[in-house]
Amino acid sequence: MLYSTSGIVPESWVEALVARRLYTGPEEVARSVEPEADAVENAETRKVGGKGRDPVYASSHHALLRGRPASTVGAVVDWQIERHEGFVPAFISSIRYAPVHGEHERWRVLGRNVSAGVGGLKKVYVVLGEVDPIIVKDELVEDATGCLGEGNVEFEVVEGAGHEVAIERADDIVRVVGRALGKW
Repeated sequence: MLYSTSGIVPESWVEALVARRLYTGPEEVARSVEPEADAVENAETRKVGGKGRDPVYASSHHALLRGRPASTVGAVVDWQIERHEGFVPAFISSIRYAPVHGEHERWRVLGRNVSAGVGGLKKVYVVLGEVDPIIVKDELVEDATGCLGEGNVEFEVVEGAGHEVAIERADDIVRVVGRALGKW
């Protein structure tokens, strides 16, 4: 309901709630996007907010900039929330309108294009983090294979990586892209 376009929830409320869920802040008050229930068992979690609080997904502590330990994904997101009024609306739009939820027909079109070789497409490569609590590997594999077609999609699961797999393990992503392009 939070990302619905029905207008039931005022947009200012939606933005405030989403910003609150995305904002990590100091560790003792950190919050996180709620993980999918069946991914929690594999996720790196930490307790925040004192006794009796549920564990939340621990975002990557990987620094994006060398020599800048505060340049983690969480710190960058916090900075954007605090300084760029368009960040939260853009995030909301990406959830609402990206092919994330209920977009199976768009994926089927892609699958038909791969099967037909439209635009030189040969295969779709999907890279997943093994312990990602947001993207549930088994669900994505089932849905993507069903929509794209057997043989039109290849999955690479990066061991030990979470939701920020492209940031944490850029070298693994480069290897997948190199293999997809026939370079390795």
